[in-house]
Amino acid sequence: MFAFAILIEDKKKKMHTSIIQPTNTSKVYIDPQLGIRGYLSFSGSNHNLSAGGLRIQKGLTADKIERLSQLMLLKQQLIGLAVNGAKCGLNLDPVSPNRALALKGFLNFLKPYIEKGFSVGGDLNTSFSEIDGIANELGISSIKNAIANQQGLTENEFKKRIDLLNVNQGGLSLGQRRAGHATAQAVLSVLKNQKIPIANAKIGLQGFGTMGRATALSLWEQGLKVKTITDKSGSLTNNAGFEIPGLLRRATPGVELEHLKIRGDSFDIPTSLFEQELDILVLAAIEDAIPGDFAQKLKAKAVLVAANLGLSEAAEKILNKRGIMVIPDFVGGCGGSASMEALFGPATMPTPEKFLQNIAFIITTIRKLL
Repeated sequence: MFAFAILIEDKKKKMHTSIIQPTNTSKVYIDPQLGIRGYLSFSGSNHNLSAGGLRIQKGLTADKIERLSQLMLLKQQLIGLAVNGAKCGLNLDPVSPNRALALKGFLNFLKPYIEKGFSVGGDLNTSFSEIDGIANELGISSIKNAIANQQGLTENEFKKRIDLLNVNQGGLSLGQRRAGHATAQAVLSVLKNQKIPIANAKIGLQGFGTMGRATALSLWEQGLKVKTITDKSGSLTNNAGFEIPGLLRRATPGVELEHLKIRGDSFDIPTSLFEQELDILVLAAIEDAIPGDFAQKLKAKAVLVAANLGLSEAAEKILNKRGIMVIPDFVGGCGGSASMEALFGPATMPTPEKFLQNIAFIITTIRKLL
């Protein structure tokens, strides 16, 4: 089921992705009322289904959307899915008062592609619920309809499966957990590869949004110690490892890490994360997360990239030269694709527990690449 049609260079080059030469089809959208630009790109042309997220990002360019769609193609190939890559987005400040209007116009532009075979998801500064809600207003029953059509699911069966993502499992919904759960499984794979016992492993996590929180929760469930967590406000450290469920209960929406410090925790500037003695540093926040000067003195033994384009090519080359293992974003961040296979691939609808097990199985299957 998971045949690896993947294009990767020699492992000694740390799985760098430069050799892929996908076929790209790109479109530019200009909002007729607001003048806001949007971009859509498909990578690959072998399959009837394409999948990728919709982001809202100030300064977004057609080139970046094309790179991201190529990255999505790599993720699909890694898992062995008969799915092309795709990505779309708006060049817009995510807090703009025109956000809702611009998103509605863009989704209206995307409607014929969604109806034809484009499965859309949330991405940077967007969520599935927000996009799907606006799509419903435009007569699109679900932004995931392409999957239902491809799998031959009835409307009722499709709804049951998609509604599974709303089920709470350990303090987060399955929809919130799915991508981060896969990232956590990749962390386990690296530890196994490096022969580092789980009980002794020291993990650092950059980012405490949806991806970061889900990763931290799944790591905690496996008995791993997340020692340091960083967001834009700074780095929160607990040398004994955080009790993640308790941290999540305190981390209400909009609360930054600097306000979550309790007895036994220490707080420092964000870049202090790069000076921590860690077994694995997980990048689950921003693009180009490690500046070149910090790449030169990074103390982590391995870097796992979960955020799209989370590590620049220049920083990756520095880490490679220093002998620091790098797991690229198309592996560390393939949870979205893996979760759709875990949800819609089985002949019968999975239970919440089985859904997470399915994701873990998919990531375990690709361990030989790490």
